[in-house]
Amino acid sequence: MSAKAVAVIGKRPPWAKDLDDREYVFVSAYLTDFRPRDAALKAGFPASSAHTRAWEMKQRPRVREAIDRWSQAKADRM
Repeated sequence: MSAKAVAVIGKRPPWAKDLDDREYVFVSAYLTDFRPRDAALKAGFPASSAHTRAWEMKQRPRVREAIDRWSQAKADRM
């Protein structure tokens, strides 16, 4: 995992409580710019498979639930 990715790991917000480290880095990066391939790269996946790994990550129930919880928390704040 890259140094940038490790720097993101720390105290997690409520929407990320069930994620492992790589999933947390992926979701955090994805929620920044909504670019799945870039999020996969930031999570430490190789460029040659980042697109596929991004798709696979977004299929994981824990990742989908974290994105949904983040979206709901953002909507509640508005």
